[in-house]
Amino acid sequence: MPLPVTTQLLMGAGRCVGNTGSAERVGFPQLCLGDAANGVRLADLVTVFPAGITTGATWDKSLMYDRAVAMGKEFRGKGINIYLGPSVGPLGRKPKGGRNWEGFGSDPVLQAIGGALTIQGVQEQGVIATMKHFIGNEQEMYRMFNPFQSGYSSNIGFQGFVMSDWLSHMSGVGSALAGLDMNMPGDTQVPLFGYSYWMYDLTRSVLNGSVPIDRLNDMATRIVATWYRFGQNEDFPPPNFSTNTRDREGDLYSAAWPFSPRGVVNEFVDVQADHHLTARQVAQDAITLLKNDDSLLPLTTARSIKVFGTGAQTNPDGPNACSDRNCNKGTLGQGWGSGTVEYPYLDSPIDALKLRVKDVTFYNTDKFPSVPTVIENDVAIVFLTSDSGKIPKYKNVVVVVHTVGPLILDRWHDLPSVKAILFAHLPGQEAGESLTNILFGDVSPSGHLPYSITKQESDFPNSITTLVTGSGVADDYVEGFRSLTPSGFNKIFRYIYSWLQPDEAKEAVEHRKTRKYDAYPVEYSTQQKSGPRAGGGEGGNPALWDTGYKISVTVQNSGTKYSGKAVLQAYIQFPDGIPYDTPIIQLRDFAKTRVLRPGESQTLELRLTRKDLSVWDVEIQDWVIPEVDGRFKIWIGESSDRLTTVCYTDKLDCELGAKSPVS
Repeated sequence: MPLPVTTQLLMGAGRCVGNTGSAERVGFPQLCLGDAANGVRLADLVTVFPAGITTGATWDKSLMYDRAVAMGKEFRGKGINIYLGPSVGPLGRKPKGGRNWEGFGSDPVLQAIGGALTIQGVQEQGVIATMKHFIGNEQEMYRMFNPFQSGYSSNIGFQGFVMSDWLSHMSGVGSALAGLDMNMPGDTQVPLFGYSYWMYDLTRSVLNGSVPIDRLNDMATRIVATWYRFGQNEDFPPPNFSTNTRDREGDLYSAAWPFSPRGVVNEFVDVQADHHLTARQVAQDAITLLKNDDSLLPLTTARSIKVFGTGAQTNPDGPNACSDRNCNKGTLGQGWGSGTVEYPYLDSPIDALKLRVKDVTFYNTDKFPSVPTVIENDVAIVFLTSDSGKIPKYKNVVVVVHTVGPLILDRWHDLPSVKAILFAHLPGQEAGESLTNILFGDVSPSGHLPYSITKQESDFPNSITTLVTGSGVADDYVEGFRSLTPSGFNKIFRYIYSWLQPDEAKEAVEHRKTRKYDAYPVEYSTQQKSGPRAGGGEGGNPALWDTGYKISVTVQNSGTKYSGKAVLQAYIQFPDGIPYDTPIIQLRDFAKTRVLRPGESQTLELRLTRKDLSVWDVEIQDWVIPEVDGRFKIWIGESSDRLTTVCYTDKLDCELGAKSPVS
């Protein structure tokens, strides 16, 4: 059945959410761009992977990579050249940011490692990754400009292939000279009439000299070089699905409706393979145990289980009933918006529980109903997608939380009846079995929070909890072509072309002769400047990534009953008295063990680079090790509030049982 029509869908010129032009006479096809951060958006026969925030909660580099490999295979299998992910901006600096869940967490190192491994895994499949929205998107409110409201400005420089976000292209010549290489999806801020700031106006700008031909060549070179770099010139499949309909046939150019020719747009290619296993493993290893009084968990299947909360079951209208999942109804497997994927199915918690336990009673309500007499041994499992208040009567309550980010827990966290709390984050399609494996002890929970939870909102500074508001406010981050329409060519309404009419092209060339435009603005220079001190290869000065220290740590399962995994984290504390303002400690690396049986141990290696030991000096604009021979302290533990071992770089020794620098 057709998908609900949205503004974004109307912008599509072809099958994909974004489509470039083509130059097939010289071998360059139309490129297909596709969301989302957790799988192929607006397509069938794909996998809904756990969200980025869930993946970050695993603290497992191998799972981050495996998820990316599986996603890359699905994007390639659907014929998508450019994956619009991973999302590393927003960083999560603002807990109320609407798209934090697409990224990996609020710590820069966790976000960076998750992003890097995702790029690696996706691009190894020959699909181009797009790190978005770089570092400049900490909130959705006022993020985009429109004719009635100017957006806030994120001021960045960037070396590489740059595309605009959807409906965020605001100028023609100015954006071309500033370094924009690809306009996506091509429309102006009002995408109803098929106009663009570029289309034939970019052609006009080149002909009249306001945009130099070398800038146009630079745009094309950056895009085509990337296409070649990932081998998409050889055996890369064309798109075989449509973002606009699930029917086999449909409009070939959806934005041109009702004037579009029709044809086959969906070929129903199944790209799922066994990727559900990877998705389930990520969802399972992300589950975070925040409380387990009286060792209530793991449960036994012999106990009577009472389940409360609509979040335990699939949305009764269907898992994909709400456009872009924009309703909190049923199991919360994803956030909502352009970062969502169509469920092939949703393994709900209640279905998985009923497969495990004979005596399960489900109260499909978010208000506690009248219940029969409670038996002493009964267990109540309460599913929250928001704070539901008190849990009456039951003495053994397990709270399962599906959430996009931190919640205020203090009103119920310490209730005596709440014996266990599990954060399952956003598990994607594999919400059920991944949870019951934890509840009944098949595996031990090994996830860690990828963000901080405070007792109350006021524990954060206002700059963190308050979104940027007001129109036009700035949020600075200082840290060969054809110019004429081919003879006899019939244009399709609202399809964006680069061709001018012959009289328009002649007029543009005349403007060049009269020097109506300068090649570049007066303040613009085409001379290559010497590189910055911090420059170098990809990622800056290659020496920044040299290994400074390696730390080998032996982790042992000191328990006697359960097997499980453990997370190890390394934080750096800079020397006292340095002339730089630094946090008390900063995460620098992490690792996760395999499943360890009781008494079993494993040695993990943590690595600190030269950059990890450096701070950014705003005056010299470079990374600096503040005290080369100073005492750097490297704190080791399972989380920032459980650091018991410290290693000293000046003596190259370690101390066990040290007092943590943070409480």
